[in-house]
Amino acid sequence: HAYLYNWLTGQGWSQAFYQVDTSVDDTDFATSGGGLNNADFHYHYGHGDWISSVGYLEYSNYPTSSLMRTEVYKKWGTSLISANKWVVLDSCWALLDLQWGGALRHSHGILGFASIKYSDPALTNSFLNNCITYDYSLASSWQSATQSVLFGDGTQVRVVFDTADQL
Repeated sequence: HAYLYNWLTGQGWSQAFYQVDTSVDDTDFATSGGGLNNADFHYHYGHGDWISSVGYLEYSNYPTSSLMRTEVYKKWGTSLISANKWVVLDSCWALLDLQWGGALRHSHGILGFASIKYSDPALTNSFLNNCITYDYSLASSWQSATQSVLFGDGTQVRVVFDTADQL
């Protein structure tokens, strides 16, 4: 959070919301409107897992709460004027299932992982440095940051889109 906050507020962005631990729930992911749709860029850092090749996010009181792609089908970027454009799911296995792209209605894409990944604060720093200092696109920034920080550790990185136009 400190890296995100420092990088983005230094660029004139403001924080729409910040939830941690037991405060994180489905509403943050716009299952019923609001949530991430109120933010241009949503960065989720937490646990993920998979069941039968379907990736999902775990919350602090898992297994009673988690998020699967079917719960957010076409709910991200609900209109052309919706704030949300990009989502990062910095969690193991979340994007194992490419059907997460179905969450995107008018949002551009989802950045994340399709395997186990290890926590490294340098990833967020490198990603935002690529975006802001070097003016890379978000997808290119994610690719470059994951290649440099996670190089050779076997992590499967994904950027998911729903349509060719979003790509």
